[in-house]
Amino acid sequence: PLSLAGQAFAPSTSALAGPREWVRIVGGSRFVTALTHPVVALALFVGAPFALYFTGLFDAAMRFHWAHQAITGCFLVIGYVFGWAVIGVDPLPRPLPNLARVGLLLAAMPADALFAAAVMNTHRVIGNGPAGANMYSALALPWVRDLLADQWTAGLIALVIGELSLLVALAALLLRWSQVDDAEDGSGLGGYRVLSSVR
Repeated sequence: PLSLAGQAFAPSTSALAGPREWVRIVGGSRFVTALTHPVVALALFVGAPFALYFTGLFDAAMRFHWAHQAITGCFLVIGYVFGWAVIGVDPLPRPLPNLARVGLLLAAMPADALFAAAVMNTHRVIGNGPAGANMYSALALPWVRDLLADQWTAGLIALVIGELSLLVALAALLLRWSQVDDAEDGSGLGGYRVLSSVR
C-alpha cells in the first residue's frame, strides 16, 4: 500500500508536504520503525489474540458495536504489520534478511496453534460473561445447541485457517527468496542478504 500510494500521489508542487511526501514521512517514522521491528511485530501478532480473548476484554467489548469495529481494525493493522515485516513488498524502515523473515514465520506457527488449542480446550464460553451481559446465552440461537461445542469448532477453524495462511506465506517467502537468489548470482547465499522489493 505504501509503494502504491507513493506512485499514485503526485509530488507536491508547493513548499508544503503533500500526500506523497506524508506517506514517505509516516513510512519512515520512528513509530513505524518500532512497530515493524521483528520482535514487536511478532509479539503483537502472537499476543493480541490471547490479550483479547483470555483477559476479559472481549467480554467487556461484546455489548458495543464500536468495540467490535475497533477489534477488527486492530487485528487488521497487526496482521498488516506482521505481513509487512515477513513478506511485504513495501520496503521496511529496518530491512530484514530472508532468514529472519523465515524465522518470524516459524516462530508464529506454534503460537497460532497454541491459541487455537486454548480456545478449543477452555471450559468457559468466551464473551459470555457478566461483563458481556451473557451475550451468547441471551441470544439463544436455535441452531447453536451447545456453546462450548460451537466454540471448539471455532477454535478448529482458527487453527486450520491460521496455519494454512502461515504456510502459504512461508511458501511465498521461500519462492521469492529463490527468485531473488537466482536473479542475483545463483550462489545460494541470497538468504543471508536483504530481500529486495519485487517491482
